[in-house]
Parts: sequence; C-alpha cells; structure tokens
Amino acid sequence: MSDYDQFLGHPPEEKDVKFWPLWKSDILRLGEAFGFDFEKMGVKEKIAGLAHLLTIPGVLAVGLFRVASALNARGGFFKIFSRLVYLANYILFGTEMAPSARVGPGLVVPHPMGVGIGHGVRMGSRVSVFRFVGIGGSPKLGSTGKGGLPVIGDDVWLMDSSAVAGGVTIHNKVIVGAKAAVNRDVPPGTFVFPPRPYRKFVPLNKVIPRRVLDAGVESAFVKDHEAAQRRRRLEEPPSANGDSASAAEAANATGTIP
Repeated sequence: MSDYDQFLGHPPEEKDVKFWPLWKSDILRLGEAFGFDFEKMGVKEKIAGLAHLLTIPGVLAVGLFRVASALNARGGFFKIFSRLVYLANYILFGTEMAPSARVGPGLVVPHPMGVGIGHGVRMGSRVSVFRFVGIGGSPKLGSTGKGGLPVIGDDVWLMDSSAVAGGVTIHNKVIVGAKAAVNRDVPPGTFVFPPRPYRKFVPLNKVIPRRVLDAGVESAFVKDHEAAQRRRRLEEPPSANGDSASAAEAANATGTIP
C-alpha cells in the first residue's frame, strides 16, 4: 500500500472510472449546497432542481471532464476521443482538466473559467475547486506525491486563484485560501493563508507630476491634448493659397507677430 493510500481518500481506480456514477455524485453534492433533497422532493421539484443544476457551467464542465476521463480509462482508440472532449471543454468553458487526472466522487467546480487540473493529478472525494485554480506538476520528477505530481485528499477546498504545484500532498479537510500557493505538504484540518497583502502606500506626488496635481488631472490632460493639436497643425505644410487664417493661428500658437 502506498503512502497515499494510507491516509488519503481513494480516487477511483482506472477500471472504476465510469461517467454516470461519478457525475451523478458531483451533481448531488452541488445540489446539497443549494438545499435540494432529491429523495424528498416531488417529481416537479426534481425536474426544476435538475434544470437549475444542469444550466450551471461548472456542472457541465465537470460532466465533460467525467466523459473524457471515462474514455481515457478505456484506453486504445478511445483516448483520441477523450482528447477531443478535453478540447471541447476548454473551448466551451475555458477549463483544462486532463483526462488522465483521477478525481473521486463529489467534485464541485462552481466557476470553471481558468481552472487547470494537470496530467496525473490524484484527488480524493468531495473536493471543491474554484475559479483560476491551477493544480499540476511534472511526472518526470518522480511518482505521484513523491516529487512530481500533487496528491489531494478528501474534503479539500481550493479557493480562487490558488495554486498547487509539484509533488506535494494536501491531506484531508484542508482549505487553501484565495491566491495561496502550495509548494510543500499540508497537514490535515488546516487553512493555508495567502501571502500578506501589500501595505506600502506611495504619495501621489511621487508617481504623478506636480503640475498635474496642481492643475487637476482632467484639466492637465485637456491642456496636453490641445498643445499636441497645435503642434500637429504647425508641422503641416502650408496650403498653396497661403491661407491667412492658418498663418494667424500658427503665429498665435508660437507667440510671434506675422
């Protein structure tokens, strides 16, 4: 038994990667978040609830990922179709979930835009992945969880713009905060804080010229625009008939008497 199997939830084995059972678990978990209890709901309520869930982009994106994973697990010629489904998922929803990634039941991706789950990643059950999350590594650096690819346990939340890189292990019941980067193992039941926010304030006069501040930003820009127009008119060649109005305007702009 591997280190991963000893303490983390088990993603499905390749032979158990089936489209409908896994996608159904994903839909039901998101339905619980919306308060849908399909076992107690009537027929009309079930239809309305399913219609609501099946029009959420994240549900459809996860569905395409499950289709691609199931095709990839069958191997052979089916892997070509799995790549086509993967490409369709990227075009439609802007998400890159590798068909070779094995993810347990109950995956929720509410906002799929910018989500990336790399080749060979292993994730447990009831994982929530929010927008612009990146999970990946390099399989050439070692086995899963031992040098190259991330291993993620059960009940893990990866908040917006967070990243999990390399052969790290995130144990069960972990929340990775928004914009946090995980590059080492995370113990169970913890919260990963993002970097401290930038707290240095620079006075405006250090970045904006004094004349702009004194005159007001808008008026200074207007004056610059008018001056640029006058310069362009001066650079234009004089007309053949020697337009007196243009000559007078040029003289006024330069401050000379014709």
